[in-house]
Amino acid sequence: MFLPHAFSFESMDSEGRALCIGETVVLQKEINPFISVLREHGIIVNAIHNHWLFDKPRLMYMHFESIDEPLSFARKVRDAVKELTTDQVGAAPKVHTHEFDVTGLCDKFNDLLGGTIHTVENGICTVMGLRTEINAVVLG
Repeated sequence: MFLPHAFSFESMDSEGRALCIGETVVLQKEINPFISVLREHGIIVNAIHNHWLFDKPRLMYMHFESIDEPLSFARKVRDAVKELTTDQVGAAPKVHTHEFDVTGLCDKFNDLLGGTIHTVENGICTVMGLRTEINAVVLG
């Protein structure tokens, strides 16, 4: 299962600030401590939702944003991430050891989906892309 931390920043203004955004998976019990630190740092939490039904442990996905200097945003988020557990939680996943060329398969998977970047880590292929045709404005 893909359990992401994803962070990015966009074009910077003349003061070196940019729209900085993040998404991370959190355990349900981590929501309040994590969101509290983000809010103390002036970071806006704009979504908390689940992706799965009947998951164990219960996982939630949090999206957040701020107009900030990218490295300042990164320090603030790093501070909030300290609230997340580092202990192993839940049952160990069942590992399937099939004789597949996962890297080659991931390359083809990426090509079919038109991804911008793809990686293979621990047998998991992740493809990411950008919707560059949509011109949205956030926070003005």
